[in-house]
Amino acid sequence: MQIKHGNISRKKEGSVARTPYRAPQWVGTLLWSALVIGGLCSASLPVQAQAVAAQAAQDYRIAAGPLGQVLAEFAAQAGVTLSTDAALTRGLQSPGLAGGFTVEAGFARLLEGTRLEALRNAQGQYVLVAPASLQPVIVTSTRTEHDLMDIPLSVSVVGGEDFTRMPNSNVGDQLLAIPGVQLGGANVAGDRRIMIRGHSAGATLLLVDGIRQPEIRNTAGAGFTINTADIERIEVIKGPASVLYGSDAIGGVINIITKKGGPEPLGGSIGLIADSSTDSFDPRLSLYGSSHGLYYRVTGSGLNADDRKAGDNVTLFNSSYRQRSVRGLVGYEWDNGSLQFTAERFRGSNNYTPVIADADGRYRPADPAERTTISEVPKNDRDAYVLALDMRDLGENLVGLKSNVYYQKLDKGFDYYSYRTGVYSGRHLYRHEAWGGSLQTDWAMLDDHLLSVGLDFDHIRMDKHDYLPVHNVSEGILRTTALFAQDEWSLTPDLTFTAGVRQTWIRTSLDRDTANPDRVDSKSYSNVVSSMGLVYRGIEDVALRALFSQGFKAPNLTQMMIGSGVIIPNPDLKPEKSNNFELGARYSGQDLNVDFTLYHSTFRNGILNEIVSTGPTRWQAYNVDRARSWGAELAADYTFGRSGFSVYGNLNLLRYETEDKNGFKTRHSSRSPAWGTLGVGWEKTLSGGRTLFADFNAMAGKGAYTLQANGNVKDRTSSWYTLNTTVGLAGGKEHEYSVTLSLRNLLDRSYQIASPFSPSSPLPEPGFHAVLGVNVAF
Repeated sequence: MQIKHGNISRKKEGSVARTPYRAPQWVGTLLWSALVIGGLCSASLPVQAQAVAAQAAQDYRIAAGPLGQVLAEFAAQAGVTLSTDAALTRGLQSPGLAGGFTVEAGFARLLEGTRLEALRNAQGQYVLVAPASLQPVIVTSTRTEHDLMDIPLSVSVVGGEDFTRMPNSNVGDQLLAIPGVQLGGANVAGDRRIMIRGHSAGATLLLVDGIRQPEIRNTAGAGFTINTADIERIEVIKGPASVLYGSDAIGGVINIITKKGGPEPLGGSIGLIADSSTDSFDPRLSLYGSSHGLYYRVTGSGLNADDRKAGDNVTLFNSSYRQRSVRGLVGYEWDNGSLQFTAERFRGSNNYTPVIADADGRYRPADPAERTTISEVPKNDRDAYVLALDMRDLGENLVGLKSNVYYQKLDKGFDYYSYRTGVYSGRHLYRHEAWGGSLQTDWAMLDDHLLSVGLDFDHIRMDKHDYLPVHNVSEGILRTTALFAQDEWSLTPDLTFTAGVRQTWIRTSLDRDTANPDRVDSKSYSNVVSSMGLVYRGIEDVALRALFSQGFKAPNLTQMMIGSGVIIPNPDLKPEKSNNFELGARYSGQDLNVDFTLYHSTFRNGILNEIVSTGPTRWQAYNVDRARSWGAELAADYTFGRSGFSVYGNLNLLRYETEDKNGFKTRHSSRSPAWGTLGVGWEKTLSGGRTLFADFNAMAGKGAYTLQANGNVKDRTSSWYTLNTTVGLAGGKEHEYSVTLSLRNLLDRSYQIASPFSPSSPLPEPGFHAVLGVNVAF
């Protein structure tokens, strides 16, 4: 997998574990499928590659020496033109070349192990290029385009070949390799949530092409409804980013950037991800193209997953889920701008696995005799429509203008019934309708300033219909308006100062409650956040950064006004606020990449859930007086020259201390104090543009628990580790096909990931399992 920190490119296979393996026919089918499809793909190389391979081989005798000189001599003897950048070959040596080779086979042999490629352009000339992993990483999560080395935020990027080398149906599993990121477990399979730096998933803002993805009901954060086949890259901001994005960006931001059109008028791809931990098949089909500025893409996918197979030969009851999605876009691009319309339709359903706490505070799946009420989500639907305009170079000072408008509708149903009798005790339907937009202008001022100013507006209406045990209707509105500004000041050629501020106005109202007509209420409040950062680039291949940033998270409609079948609303909730301080350094060299961050955050009015009644259990959100966290993140990778081997790893340390309204302090709140990954990767470039790759890694995390004021312990999880390996083949000039087989949790470990997710509890992760990813472009 490729995870980029600064210009860091790190190969690693990420997702953790799945099913106990008994050599079933299903996994055998996976293996045979990989072999058959790989053979078919090998037989169907692109026409151009076949034509070159068919050329008569020429005999070469080129002595060892500096790579740049050897390449120049080879191009001269072959009678071809080669364009190079001396910086790409500086310091590299070549063993020379002897024997009969075609032009492309000769280039492949000379460049083996360098991560460089010689690509043939339309004029028949060859150009020496570095792969994306060695080129500057451009990010947009700062709301303007920047080289990742030039921004004060801690940002990691997943994209490109990462999705080939670590096939996953769920976006959350794709992010496991990023420092500071953990899966937020809950007792809902197929509904991954992401924690950043120990904050619960509700403190992580999820965006798709910059558009906020809301959670309809609770505090667990938004779930992923986009298929990985549509994703170009994912940018993850670690730490508060509320100046840029407002509420919910208190722990961090996940911004998913989607694919656009293709290079030809008509193209497409067909793929499949199969996972033995749930006996699931996830087929996907994409059609895309572009011509004369007009581009389009349509993707459809469908996933059926059975009950999860965890470690120790345990199958989790009621953990199956289903997902269907169709996404289409059409756009027009001209010299200095683009206009794009996107429509998305997602249909899903999933179930809750009943869990029970043992005497030592550990949650486990309930035995049949312990199962009482069963929860299901028979309806989890989303429709979204977005119109986005992006323009550049509009005048001497106005260098950019971005605007979008959107509409989203989410429908989510919850059913509760008795395990023993099958009689329904509760039935609820939530409808969440949101519309809004943003406008941002970027100004180049006084030669050394880039000023961005903008407006964000969101209007959310939620309707809750309770059908059982009695019929009740509740309706509420959450309206948010914000103004923001951020200035980048180039103090010197090597030193940049960035400062920003955001003013937000929020109005929350309960307009209707048929069960409690007198409870109709409204509240309005405002909030100001700011940030300041420095980046120093005066040392070659090094970026030093310092940042102060503030975040806030406003209570949602469910917490404050509407409530749910298990949540009692609390109209007295205050917004959660934070201050964050961090120092970081990035080094990006030819073979070694390092990213190191130290951070400290303080919180006020942290929003947590507490049991206020039992039989049935009822929860209510409340504000804790204070929380503090300290942490360190280290990520590094090293490539061993031309051998094709690399090593990589990351280490995360976290101390998280909470203090409740009664003064009780604890460092134990079900947040893991340490986790990380260590792995080795290998790749070899073959003739015809094919790449063979392999990976082996170990992932581990320390256990955690929650200590209550009365001395009781709950939500206990043990320390864990897994071993994982992947092998694959990608072929063709543009990787027209790929076959990847990933074996995860090789030792079939049974484990749970620590998560501060009350009132939910983490499920056991999958035991030993195989994941097969196949994709063919046409």
